[in-house]
Amino acid sequence: MTNDEANEASEVVPTMMDKIIFEVLLFETPNDRDASQECLVILMDALAKVNMTYLRTHPRTPTLYQSPIRYYFDPTAPDPWQDIPSTLAKGWGDCEDLACWRIAEYRMKGIDARPLIRWRKNGARYTYHALVRLPDGRTEDPSLSMGMRTGKMLRRPVYLTP
Repeated sequence: MTNDEANEASEVVPTMMDKIIFEVLLFETPNDRDASQECLVILMDALAKVNMTYLRTHPRTPTLYQSPIRYYFDPTAPDPWQDIPSTLAKGWGDCEDLACWRIAEYRMKGIDARPLIRWRKNGARYTYHALVRLPDGRTEDPSLSMGMRTGKMLRRPVYLTP
């Protein structure tokens, strides 16, 4: 082996690029709720498409319900949204992370799943919860499946009643 070959073999391969963070100012006033919801659905759809790319290029990725992932509410502000590899690396995800993973799984099977946002008032503020809307009208809550509220890991679809 020449010196050049040895140097090439020992070089650390750098990452392709740094992480990407969107900074979006939503939820400024209660009057912004409709526009905020529209933007959240757009961002969820984008994350689902990112996840589809990951699933296509990593076909051995476990499904969400076969994975070791748990629901965990991330109190960090601003809320970091995670793709599948980030969620796998951390071992947990919150509602939009899990919902976008499930949407990607459905879409990879040809099922036109869509992001859905539900709002609840918590004191003086509104908070959102990310869900999966299926073409037959059912609403799936992956967070409940992965331990939200009870800590019980069901690891199967949980559908909300209207």
